[in-house]
Amino acid sequence: MDRAQVSVEFFIIAAFVFALAGALLAIATSRINQNTVLDNLALARNAVGVVSAYINFVGLSGFGTNVSTTVFVPQNTICFLLTPSNSSIYCSESSNVNNLNNNYNVTGETLFFTPTINDTCNQQGWLSVVISNNGGVFVNCTQLT
Repeated sequence: MDRAQVSVEFFIIAAFVFALAGALLAIATSRINQNTVLDNLALARNAVGVVSAYINFVGLSGFGTNVSTTVFVPQNTICFLLTPSNSSIYCSESSNVNNLNNNYNVTGETLFFTPTINDTCNQQGWLSVVISNNGGVFVNCTQLT
């Protein structure tokens, strides 16, 4: 067999293997990114569910009720936003925060009271959340270090 022919065949096979590896890497990267978003939304769903339940509890318990809890809000999500109808709070994957009709939002249970949510609640990481009833339901957050 001619040396040139062997070299050409080697490079053709090597190019095919590299192209296949590149395609597999692109598919794997896409799937990993999708799973990361889903993991973040699952964690956000827990946070918004806990806070929604406590908002209802504090509102129904009456004036002077205070509840404190700790929740985790993952990176690349914005949580504790009110829906336009003020009937629930939601978390969104941060690049889709203004699009309520997508698969990147998780919503808590229906609220019996419209809370006033402090802007400090739009942070990521571990948050200490205090929900109080002082003539209305108020939600204040402090980031834990």
